[in-house]
Amino acid sequence: DGVVGIWYGKGPGVDRSGDALRHANLAGTSGLSAALVLAGDDHACKSSSIPHHSDFSLLNVGIPILQPGTPQEILDFGLYAIALSRHSGAWTSLKLVTNVCDGGGMVDVALDRHAFTLPEGYRKISSGLLVPTVANSLEFEAYVRRMDAVRAFHDLNPIDRIHGAPNARFGIAAAGKAYYDLRQAFTDLGFDDAALHTLGIRIAQYAITYPVSASFTRDFAAGLETLLVLEEKRSFLELQIKDALFNSAQRPTVIGKLDATGQPLIPLTGELDPDLIARLLLRCLPPLPAELDACARRRIATLDAAAALDTPAATIRTPNYCPGCPHNRSTLLLDGQISGGGIGCHGMGMLLGEVHRGYEFAAQMGSEGAAWIGMSPFSERRHIFQNMGDGTLFHPGILAIEAAIAAGVNITYRILYNGHVAMTGGQDAIGAIPIPALTRKLEAEGVKRTIILAEDTAAYYDQPLAANAILRNRSALEQTLRELEQVEGVTVLIYDQECAAEKRRKRSRGIYAEPSSRLVIHPRVCEGCGDCLRQSNCMSLVPQQTPYGERMAIHQSSCNKDESCALGDCPSFVRIHLKPGGGPRRTALKIVPKFDPPPPAPTPSLDGPWRMLAPGIGGTGVVTVNAILAAAASMHGLHATTLDQTGLAQKGGAVVSHLTLTPGPASPPPRINTANTHLLLAYDPLGAASAANLPLITAALTRAAVNTTLTPTAASLRTRFVLFGEPDTVTPVDTIVSNTKSQICLDATGLAETHFGSHMFSNMILLGAALQEGLIPLPLAAIESAIRLNNVDVDRNLAALACGRDWRRQSAPPAAATPAALTHEQRLAELTAFQNAAWAARYDALIQRVRAARPELAPTIEQALFTLMTYKDEYEVARLLLLPEFTAQLHAGWHQIERVEFLLHPPLLRRWGLSTKMKLGPAARPLLSLLASLKFLRGGPLDLFGATAHRRRERALIAWYEDIVQRLLDAPAAP
Repeated sequence: DGVVGIWYGKGPGVDRSGDALRHANLAGTSGLSAALVLAGDDHACKSSSIPHHSDFSLLNVGIPILQPGTPQEILDFGLYAIALSRHSGAWTSLKLVTNVCDGGGMVDVALDRHAFTLPEGYRKISSGLLVPTVANSLEFEAYVRRMDAVRAFHDLNPIDRIHGAPNARFGIAAAGKAYYDLRQAFTDLGFDDAALHTLGIRIAQYAITYPVSASFTRDFAAGLETLLVLEEKRSFLELQIKDALFNSAQRPTVIGKLDATGQPLIPLTGELDPDLIARLLLRCLPPLPAELDACARRRIATLDAAAALDTPAATIRTPNYCPGCPHNRSTLLLDGQISGGGIGCHGMGMLLGEVHRGYEFAAQMGSEGAAWIGMSPFSERRHIFQNMGDGTLFHPGILAIEAAIAAGVNITYRILYNGHVAMTGGQDAIGAIPIPALTRKLEAEGVKRTIILAEDTAAYYDQPLAANAILRNRSALEQTLRELEQVEGVTVLIYDQECAAEKRRKRSRGIYAEPSSRLVIHPRVCEGCGDCLRQSNCMSLVPQQTPYGERMAIHQSSCNKDESCALGDCPSFVRIHLKPGGGPRRTALKIVPKFDPPPPAPTPSLDGPWRMLAPGIGGTGVVTVNAILAAAASMHGLHATTLDQTGLAQKGGAVVSHLTLTPGPASPPPRINTANTHLLLAYDPLGAASAANLPLITAALTRAAVNTTLTPTAASLRTRFVLFGEPDTVTPVDTIVSNTKSQICLDATGLAETHFGSHMFSNMILLGAALQEGLIPLPLAAIESAIRLNNVDVDRNLAALACGRDWRRQSAPPAAATPAALTHEQRLAELTAFQNAAWAARYDALIQRVRAARPELAPTIEQALFTLMTYKDEYEVARLLLLPEFTAQLHAGWHQIERVEFLLHPPLLRRWGLSTKMKLGPAARPLLSLLASLKFLRGGPLDLFGATAHRRRERALIAWYEDIVQRLLDAPAAP
């Protein structure tokens, strides 16, 4: 009998679809059909390129707007909007802001909740035949008859609500999120419903914000002296309320964006929150009774104190690409090249601030490269690159490529083909076609050349590519970038590598098999230069302290096995091939550890809202734990409201989950505001102590469970900066302790690594510790049931929860102290092994002179000279690779090793044309042993490897440094 159509899109989608929405709404809905628009508005620009405000766009095309503020209202208002569309013939819409979309809660889905009464005598008219004669009559239909039908439907099915005093003199109008923020602001100020009656305050909760019901507005405004319209962004509701009241004989003074004196009041930009609203209310409300005034002043004092809090330095955890993300390398450029940015995960590269990604400008979705069409005639630059994800390509992106072809500009589109729309949840790209077919399509469109850089070139066997398409391994990126910038016209580089986050999920769910090989870094061969990090931008590469200095290591439990780090110009990478069932020893053996904690401490029953704030790191299960707690609350008979603020967070970015539990149905704002947190579950102390989260906790109310591990940020890894490494520095943990009522602090990450071989269980361990201490008002049985309901790695997650509950008896190993530097005797032994006793004696002689003459400089000179005199040439690398202690270390940490390969790219062989690293397996060990034994040739006429410029420079540096030290020792002492 009818069809219900639902269109959804964020603010930019609403703008881009304006013409389609205008045509569709003008045509109307026929019969029993209905059409609903879901418009997502990111008012604060938390995960968008620009802030959104779709109200005027929807008004402009004549689509009625309903504005829900809770998950329940999304369902209720959505059903109302569908019934309204079915009756009136108009398309209808829901305006959905970020906190509503990112939030969650328990809803009533009973089918008998809604029964709508239809006005009599109305017959809707619609037509899909949009020609001038018909369209003119449909314009009258859309903007006159259907709007009248909307108002009549509202009058028979009132959905707007009035709360507060019937004899009020001060009124407040709000809708959606702003209404619930307002109620929280009143609660924080100490104003309950009785106080609102005492103060003579009346509140209108508008559900339909276009067209506003004039009759409802006049009823609400009756008797008011002042009416405050509380809304985010530009005046929208305020304009319609003023219009409805303009001709009334008695009307209140309407304030909103401006106060009664014409001064700015409610901000035009950003978003509102209960704290800002509380301050605004005290500017607008009439004088308060003494008791209420004292309550309000105490709240403002709390807000002022929170605003003045000092947060530790370096607490910003910016988004970063996941370990193994193809964008880590696919968005790189060479010196002098520039690129345009766009929408998608690849756009995070603009936040990294790295010169070698070449971003100069960004475009809205579907206009990638369009700016270059206008710029190129006036630029001395002849060519640019433009990044574009496959999700954008198969959406509006192909139109941008066609426009560039039509304009005849020189541009290379880099199609980052990762197979998923990862930024919005990992969906498949709608309308995607396989790459071979895509190359043929691009050729037909007029693309001059297409080059595919693939992770797996074997997958293209027997796949017909376009005649102008070339297939290469992804390692040929530099060659390809240089080649394509020389081609006239539009070219395309397709970087084919699956999204690392989705690949990881598929491995964890058994859809993909785990790779049979892993990379490790030989700590004695590594020099800590960080070229592996520069090549791969991988967050799984972490610095570690050794007696030989800082070296790089691979954090195996977060590694996604991409192996781009091995592109680093370094001989320290070792590939371990594993037998079936092999892996890191603690995880490959699949032994679930057992714990026997005592019963958890009792928790008091709730008599009001209880709020938990959980700052963590993207990709570690923060959102999952929040969902488990919400499910457990439902099982326990409590009502849960959640908000998961992920924004642009991928692996390594900041994620914050909010959870509010109430004993009965309630609609608190999903986001916790200043000083209202009961429990801080600090998975990431850095995030907990950030400027955004620290004001939400208070020493008067908040108890804390803190993971003491400070995970490095992406910025600190790239700059090799040790977070809070200086003595007497105030750390995030210190800040949390000084701003909470009580705390438990434990190394949850260390416990996870110790007992489970993976950091991924640290959040569940911290949850268990908080539960054991009575900090969470939920029973153990409910949380365990929710874990089982989630049905992901149930046994190990239950064990992690138990580990956390037993944390006082299951302490993680103490954090490793910084290893002591090598002693002088150890350095002499190493120098002897490097070359011979004479080499060691040469070092010893100079160091003894330094110790005697300038003892304050000795430690620095000892380390520097030792490093220069043990340079990693072919002989030394061969010796170090075969050290028995390294082989023992491998077998201690890995289960079922089949064979070990060394990845080497000697400068001499590189000069002779070897472009990639050699893989030397077990058969090469005798050769390496022989090479190590030839160290006596080092620096002599028969040293074949030492003839390269690189090796000559290494030897020259030793003499250069010795000369500097000698001159320093020979210089007269300062007076």
